[in-house]
Amino acid sequence: MTLLDLAVTTGYVVLVLAVGLLKGRGKKDTRDFVVADRRAPWPAVWCSIVATEMSAATFVGMPAVGFGENLHYLQFVVGSLVGRVAIAALFLTAFYRADVLTVYEYLAHRFSNATRYTESLFF
Repeated sequence: MTLLDLAVTTGYVVLVLAVGLLKGRGKKDTRDFVVADRRAPWPAVWCSIVATEMSAATFVGMPAVGFGENLHYLQFVVGSLVGRVAIAALFLTAFYRADVLTVYEYLAHRFSNATRYTESLFF
């Protein structure tokens, strides 16, 4: 790792920490921090979920797979988009109605703590 690499990496970490600390001021509890006290618009929530599940490898590497005449990856993208919309419609709606933050909290609310712990074990 060169000195420039180290400087850029260190600067990035410091910037991310600074933004987190500045934006985290005044948050009352975990609910306020995690879901913005339910004030975030649904497009922002959906984009956040998509961004979270996309890795850097997917973002950088997948255009190379689809370059040229190979359109097999396009089928994956279309299916993935349809799947994301379906998941958002089903799960986010259920989470908002149940007023929970995580799937584990939802399982405990909907079924029991035994189900929650079993799912945690399997995951």
